[in-house]
Amino acid sequence: MVSSSGTEYRALMAAVGAVCALAAVASVVPVVEHIVAAALVALGLGWLAVAVVRRERRIRARIADPRTRPKPVAGGRVPALRAGSGVDAPVSPALTDHTPTPTGGA
Repeated sequence: MVSSSGTEYRALMAAVGAVCALAAVASVVPVVEHIVAAALVALGLGWLAVAVVRRERRIRARIADPRTRPKPVAGGRVPALRAGSGVDAPVSPALTDHTPTPTGGA
């Protein structure tokens, strides 16, 4: 066992004991169950908010990092980060305007 395993074990067992104690109290006092459920929902929403903020900060840091910016290619054009609709994508062979096409009949 690692030297910190004892501390981790005690913390884990304290958490399990606290959950068991809350369950015992909730079986007698139903209000405790609602409080614990609300606390768990708040904890989950808080975790989600932290995850979203951390992801946003990571994306902004990557955009601001000059090492991740695309380098100019020949002709001075900076390539797009990814190909999308109409960006570095081949032109569709279908007609794109709505002008009438000559039919050659009349």
